[in-house]
Amino acid sequence: MESALQGAIERRELRLAFQPRVAIDTFDLTGVECLLRWEHPQFGSVNPEEFISIAEETGFIDEIGRWVIKEACRQLADWRESVKSTFFVSVKLSGRQLRDPQLVTSIKDILAATQLPADALELQVRESSLTRCAQGGAR
Repeated sequence: MESALQGAIERRELRLAFQPRVAIDTFDLTGVECLLRWEHPQFGSVNPEEFISIAEETGFIDEIGRWVIKEACRQLADWRESVKSTFFVSVKLSGRQLRDPQLVTSIKDILAATQLPADALELQVRESSLTRCAQGGAR
């Protein structure tokens, strides 16, 4: 599984799914939550909890995380342009990604490249990742 995950981005096996977020009072679209999916040709649809923990343990999560943010922002910029709306995209980060010294620079570069304001990107941190990180796991 670990070796299969290593080339998943290049083989275009990873994809993003988007779940709408709406205002409860108006039912207006306020944003979308980005969900990562992996369709492996041999294993089929791999459970995110399984492959994300492998990615964290092996360090692949930094590359995958940057790809997710880049793709989510690219898609959001396209949607915002076509529907003339200012909704946001929400992306989950792992605790390990928070330790990446290039994370902030990468996010700034991605936002600049996609011409999105900072408030177009919401970052969530996985609670389970923070717990593992605090206990000395996901380094």
